[in-house]
Amino acid sequence: MNLFLGSAAEVIKLGIIKLLTAKNTEEVIVASLASFIKDVGYAEMMPNFDTVHISTISPFALMLYQEVQGQKASLNVFPSITIADMNTVESEATLSGHTVDAVVDASTVAWIKAEKSAGKIFIADSNIVALENATADGNQLSSTRKTVTKRATFVFSIWSENKEITSLLYDIVGAYLVDKQIELHNEDIDIFQQNGSKTGDVNMEFGALLYGASYNVDAMVQQTVMTIDVDSGVITKVTVIVDPESDTGDVATSTATVTKE
Repeated sequence: MNLFLGSAAEVIKLGIIKLLTAKNTEEVIVASLASFIKDVGYAEMMPNFDTVHISTISPFALMLYQEVQGQKASLNVFPSITIADMNTVESEATLSGHTVDAVVDASTVAWIKAEKSAGKIFIADSNIVALENATADGNQLSSTRKTVTKRATFVFSIWSENKEITSLLYDIVGAYLVDKQIELHNEDIDIFQQNGSKTGDVNMEFGALLYGASYNVDAMVQQTVMTIDVDSGVITKVTVIVDPESDTGDVATSTATVTKE
């Protein structure tokens, strides 16, 4: 029985997988500032105001929620420092970013899994499985990584029932912004400008006199999107045509898995 060279094949189209950096810059600053305040020894120096509530949620939002629930607003959320990314500017220059082409293999997939476990990137578990299968047996995939730089304004909002505590925390935040510039740079947050107000803000809406201060910090932040091409043309079914001049004229069907180079 002779076989023709021609054949038909079914090819799985796996498509495109995208992953992006999951770094929440607000939370990065919250954790870094909390560590700095601990290192300064603030709690020991100010035992009556030893707990500073550092968060991305305004204490006034929490107090308003308590009132909506019919509860008396609690002042236990003070002293507080709230970090908020209040403004992100994306100009044509920053949006252009830079693009890098790279090969993805099994070691890359292992790195992606580790970064996901560390909370540094967003990618679905099913996509990781697809990547593991696609890079099995030494197979490689093509990818493109684009990094975009944006200008962000972080607002440090400081509130306390005690004016001296507010002023002290303002000075501590100022020292933090000087001391941790390299650390923040390593987190893709590059501070280039800051200004603040140490006094003048007050709030009397919740039955107490609260003193506020604030810092506005301009920084360049980075975001990365990686596109992985897993459309690898996996052939799952091969149909080979039998020589029609043979006695049977049957069609022989065989299965195979062939990965396109």
